[in-house]
Formats: sequence, structure tokens, C-alpha cells
Amino acid sequence: MVLTEWQSDTRGTRSYYFQGQIITASLTNIMSSGSTFSPIHSVRDETKTPERFDYYDLYLGYSVAAGHFNKDSITDYVVGVPNDLHTAGSVKIINGATEPLQIMKAISGIQVI
Repeated sequence: MVLTEWQSDTRGTRSYYFQGQIITASLTNIMSSGSTFSPIHSVRDETKTPERFDYYDLYLGYSVAAGHFNKDSITDYVVGVPNDLHTAGSVKIINGATEPLQIMKAISGIQVI
């Protein structure tokens, strides 16, 4: 997902066993890293959510959107977590101003059979 020149590269399912992780970095830093097509690399000044080791296969970041959800002017992220809560799913709103990125709000889903 490319957002702007300043805030781009939001990768959702990069971490171990598909827990998922949101990672952001500027497009300039991504392009100057020299490894733009490598699935595993770090970029200068990237910001990310903490990795979770308590549950596997959550798929945090399976779907990602960006917007402003608080009173600052920094981009925040809305991420889908389809396998959260024993596959009932959830949506997390992540504060783009925190480092590491932190969840501001979690909305639980209900399982549809």
C-alpha cells in the first residue's frame, strides 16, 4: 500500500507464522535502502507494531486502510485481523504517531456460520 511520498510501505503479513505486523517508512528511505524487492529487510526510520508471539495465524494487516482518527495530523491505520478472537475477527485502529505503533481502538467481530 503506497500512501504518499512521506508515508508508505505498509506491510501487513510480514512476520513469523502470519501474526501480522504493520510497518511504515518513507518512500525515499525505501528506495534508497537498495533492497526494495526483498521480503525481509529493515529501512531507516521505519515504524512498526510490536510482533505478537501469543497467537499464530492472526493475519493482522490482511486488509489495511489509512486516515485520520484522532486530533493530530499524522496518518493512522485501520487494519483487519480476520483470525482474531478464534476467527470471529476484529478491526484495529492504530495510532500513527506512536512508536512502536500502538492500537487506539479495537472493534470485535462476530462469527457468522
